[in-house]
Amino acid sequence: MSKSKYYHPDTDWFVKHHLTPPTSVSHGLEEDVISKIKTLKVLSWHLEGNRLMAQTEAGPMMQIIPTDYVCEGMDDKGLPILTKIKL
Repeated sequence: MSKSKYYHPDTDWFVKHHLTPPTSVSHGLEEDVISKIKTLKVLSWHLEGNRLMAQTEAGPMMQIIPTDYVCEGMDDKGLPILTKIKL
């Protein structure tokens, strides 16, 4: 038996025993996954240097932002209110 261009040791057993390798099974469509996504609820925002810190239901979250912005709180949607510092 000659090896094909795409030989792989994991599939050799199936070829040797004249069997077809298993196929991958889809665990759902992209639309199904998107429809079940839960939005992470942010409880609070604050700045530590240039790190914008959020406390969420799942724990803390951090993002680096430019140092010329100041966090002044949170809006109704749970997003931080950032104001640019004017010198």
